[in-house]
Amino acid sequence: MNEKVISGIAIAVISVLIPYIITIMMSGKAYDGSDKMKKIDSGKDIIIKIDGENRIIDVEQYIAGVLAGEADMNAGDDVLQAQAVILRTEIYYLMADKDILDATLLNHTYYTYEDCQKMWGRDECEEYLSRIENAVMATLGKTENSN
Repeated sequence: MNEKVISGIAIAVISVLIPYIITIMMSGKAYDGSDKMKKIDSGKDIIIKIDGENRIIDVEQYIAGVLAGEADMNAGDDVLQAQAVILRTEIYYLMADKDILDATLLNHTYYTYEDCQKMWGRDECEEYLSRIENAVMATLGKTENSN
């Protein structure tokens, strides 16, 4: 291969990897959900901004945080599961073959635990987030195109 082509490829790879590595080093993974959600590692991450700080969370944790604001909590668990699958399908489509995606490219709002407490109150927050997390866990990794 031509040395100029190799140099060009090396520069392209470095220009992509350096911001990614710096983001991981500066922010780490963060999620303020339950222990079961913290243990998920789908291999696909979302960069979100919380309190002015970039954080990297697993896509499944992101789905739970988005559903907290978008889901109708009067709906049944099957509806929550369907919403989780639809949201995951959209995210995976936009990710294509990437393992990380900036949340600014998505048209959703991520809700933290504190946001949920303000929205529902403490007791309902615990109940609703548990239902949402159960829906995400029940459909873990499933998209509209998977079985």
